[in-house]
Amino acid sequence: MPASSLGDYMGAKAHVVIIPLESKAHLHVHPKVHQDELVLHTSFGSKDTDRMWIRLLLGCKLYTFDFVLF
Repeated sequence: MPASSLGDYMGAKAHVVIIPLESKAHLHVHPKVHQDELVLHTSFGSKDTDRMWIRLLLGCKLYTFDFVLF
């Protein structure tokens, strides 16, 4: 899906939250749009297992996807 098909949600094409399961630190990132793709750049402070959520607006519907990162 091209990034141009996404609506703006709270001033960004998407919002990403990452929380390491061990430390419970909180990281909130807005992906950038590059060549009509969402690109997320961040660094992780440890090798913990992380939970990640991405929220984006497609059409008139707000979607939230969650992931476990090892």
